[in-house]
Amino acid sequence: MKKKTKIIIGILIITVGVLLVYKFGEAFAPGSYPYAEVYKIDAPEENVIKAIKQFKTSHSEFVVPNVTPDGADMPTTDSAELHSVPTKRIKNTKLQR
Repeated sequence: MKKKTKIIIGILIITVGVLLVYKFGEAFAPGSYPYAEVYKIDAPEENVIKAIKQFKTSHSEFVVPNVTPDGADMPTTDSAELHSVPTKRIKNTKLQR
């Protein structure tokens, strides 16, 4: 074979190898949501919660129903209470702006 042909075949093999490694690594991406989007909102938490509540009152199709995975009704509580983290755990956390 000519030297030029060997170089082209080598480049193709390397390219295919890199793509295969990339796709194989994608299959083992970390976490439940490896491609989750992160948004940073430049507003106080109270304003964001208030805006979400206003949005849900005007767009009822986005309100999550109060049911458990087995179909039973959940007790009605504020969703912030269900997902609240004890303040001791986040005491030394620094917020980024």
